[in-house]
Amino acid sequence: MTDRHQRQPSLQGRIILLALLSILLVVPVHGTLSFLEQKQLLLADMKQQADESLASLSKNTAPLMASYAIAEYQKLVSTEAALGQYIAILVDDFQMARILGQPRYVSGSILMPDTGITPYNPADTVQQAQLTAQPYLLFERTLESDGQPLGRISIYMPQTAVEEKLNEILYDSLRSSLLLAITLVALLGLFVRYQIVSPLKDFLASLSERDAEGIPVNPLPGFKYREFSSLSETLNRMIGLIRASRAEIKQEGDRLLAVIEGTNVGTWEWNIQTGETVFNERWAEIVGYTLEELQPTTIDTWARLTHPDDLAESEKQLQRHFAGETDFYQCEARMKHKDGHWVWVLDRGKLSKTTPTGEPLMMYGTHQDITRQKETELRLSLAARVFEHVNDGVMITDTRGVIQNVNAAFSALTGFEPSEVTGRNASILSSGRHDCDFYRAMWSHLLNEGNWDGEVWNRHKAGDTYPVHLKISAIKGQNGATESYVAILSDISDFKAHEQKLEHLARFDLLTGLPNRLTMYDRLNQAMMQAREYDALLAVLFLDLDGFKEVNDSLGHEAGDQLLIHLSRRMHHAVRDTDTVARIGGDEFVILLPDLQNRDAGITIIERLLNATASPLRIHNTEVSVSASIGASFYDHHRAADAEDLLREADQLMYEAKQKGKNRYQLPG
Repeated sequence: MTDRHQRQPSLQGRIILLALLSILLVVPVHGTLSFLEQKQLLLADMKQQADESLASLSKNTAPLMASYAIAEYQKLVSTEAALGQYIAILVDDFQMARILGQPRYVSGSILMPDTGITPYNPADTVQQAQLTAQPYLLFERTLESDGQPLGRISIYMPQTAVEEKLNEILYDSLRSSLLLAITLVALLGLFVRYQIVSPLKDFLASLSERDAEGIPVNPLPGFKYREFSSLSETLNRMIGLIRASRAEIKQEGDRLLAVIEGTNVGTWEWNIQTGETVFNERWAEIVGYTLEELQPTTIDTWARLTHPDDLAESEKQLQRHFAGETDFYQCEARMKHKDGHWVWVLDRGKLSKTTPTGEPLMMYGTHQDITRQKETELRLSLAARVFEHVNDGVMITDTRGVIQNVNAAFSALTGFEPSEVTGRNASILSSGRHDCDFYRAMWSHLLNEGNWDGEVWNRHKAGDTYPVHLKISAIKGQNGATESYVAILSDISDFKAHEQKLEHLARFDLLTGLPNRLTMYDRLNQAMMQAREYDALLAVLFLDLDGFKEVNDSLGHEAGDQLLIHLSRRMHHAVRDTDTVARIGGDEFVILLPDLQNRDAGITIIERLLNATASPLRIHNTEVSVSASIGASFYDHHRAADAEDLLREADQLMYEAKQKGKNRYQLPG
């Protein structure tokens, strides 16, 4: 037995002692036993309540936190705090802290003596005093998504309430009869089981039926009580929004897939932490397989098919890329074809996501079959026909960089015929976008290592510049001295355009082209910094369309989309060039008005926005009229507030404007 077990009291001794005491004190002993039993049930119920609250908030808050829907999960927290009668529920949002550049971003709800459930403010000393003024029980849970921590939820339960309840139970137990106690417990158990537990089980059962992406497949059931019913309705609306967003993302993904298939390259996705990989059909086709034959695919699939001598070089280039020494990973490797021969591939990729600790997490890239190019490099002096049929541009120069020969692909890529470049220095292709140090480093590496590869911007004969992946190799004679160089030029214009498109999609609304929530936050923080630095006035407008749902319901979502597009253009023309109009979701917009001379200047712009949205539009041969409700908050260097404070104030004022009749604006009092 361990020391801990030896220190525990003996059950047999306790039973004997209780038996002796029960002869003398039947009722007090019964009351004591009943008290102890009720105490355990109370503490267990409180822990279960906290665990259920944490579980419910974790499931419902994680997707909102991942999509930066702060206002939505704050509503859930406020509702849970009221239902649970907690001292406070606090949410530590890791992602929002990183976005805002703050050590922590804490929000939530706290129970105040005078005002009841109140939004939590870390800077409020009265709230901090209230939080620490009474003893409490603390329960916490960390939120994660795909293995990445999103935040932490903390529940503070009043310990004084526990002590008061236990005293009440003690006195009641001593006074009550055994039959009454059993009856009350039975009635309470039946009520909890049939009125709360059973509906919650049905609710959890609906949540457990999810599709492959974790979204419930059926609507969540309603509840008899309005508190739980409101939660169910909110979750159903959230699930509907997630399904709609997922459909939009899938549509855009299909478009990007069509672009990738048009380039005829293999693609791969790699979770570096778990080893999971996703290949496209072309990736498998390069090595003679179908994608189904290679399932299940992991990083071991690549290692199993790759030549052992090339795996070491691949690992070396990966580590250089992870360390930030190269902008992207690139490696040429031989892969075992299904028929038994080796296929040369150009494996290129780029790290796209890291863990919170800075470790590499997700990487995306392409596989390009370069077997023909490699054969050309090895047999260039003996295989002129192969040289001419290489898909990439090939250029042979002497040791001084004077062009000796080029292939047809070179002419198609650069616009220069062989006769126009033969005998001229390769600098004829220079675009002017690289300085002397770039070319000096290139030649230094080429002379020392015998090869160089990287991205270069060249100039077309017509004058346009374009990016290529350039690979230069030294051709050595029998004595080991370099006799000439062969350069292979691969057009990567599509790859660059694809990168730019992905960057744009990450920061702008797909439907309207307006900045999205992420871009809006960046610009808001920048505008606040400029307001503090230059003593300027900044206005933050929260605009919500009146009557948009009726248009959507009567004319359809396509008409609603067209309405949003037209109104976005109108709003953009109604503001100044230095202002920002952002769509943050549905029919909600945020407008930033920096560098205002005074509030009247901001009101002028607000009135233009109201006129722009209220003017009728013709959609699908139908005249459509909507309006807008606008709430405005103002910020200068005299005000102590952050971005969330301004947005929250503007949002609240917008609701006040809507309640006063819509098609109007509301300013701070």
